[in-house]
Amino acid sequence: AQCQELKNLRVLSLNDNRLADVSISEIMRSPNFGNIEVLSLGFNLIGNGTAKSLGETQTLVKLKRLDLERNYIDNEGILELLKAVALGNLEELNLSSNKLGDAGIRTLASAKNLSSLRVLRLTDNNFGDAGAKALAEAAGFPRLTELHLGRNYFTQEGATALQNSKCLANLNTLFFSEGAGNIPGRVNFSNPDL
Repeated sequence: AQCQELKNLRVLSLNDNRLADVSISEIMRSPNFGNIEVLSLGFNLIGNGTAKSLGETQTLVKLKRLDLERNYIDNEGILELLKAVALGNLEELNLSSNKLGDAGIRTLASAKNLSSLRVLRLTDNNFGDAGAKALAEAAGFPRLTELHLGRNYFTQEGATALQNSKCLANLNTLFFSEGAGNIPGRVNFSNPDL
């Protein structure tokens, strides 16, 4: 991370490396990653410590895509992540398969610094109608065109709120399924009744 030769790096993928928060924190402190546009940290062992490091970093100002899929970030981590200066240019955020729940989704939906976001992936985050309704009322995502919400626990009530949302007026792709199969209680609105 301290190697000067990395200062022109635009894409950094560290997916599936069993990295822990302490490893990512060291990377976030490096002044050599100011040109990173894509940061992929999915399928690791990271959680709220990494979210806090991302929230504190002043380096990733060019970041356009952040992938934190299949980690251990919860509401506390989202609160920390939303402090990040870098989120202002973010166009794609993948938080699928974390531990957000309704509280984390409500926190994310209240964000004021994600106005450039176009794609948001929240598949498999154990949230229900309260989270779905919070997203439907989220005014902080004016450019959002694609939203992934499969494998969660909201009902027809939450799905209807999302479909009728005036705040998400630019959405052109809304995923309610995504491999939910027949898991009891999981959202799979890929049937014609929706």
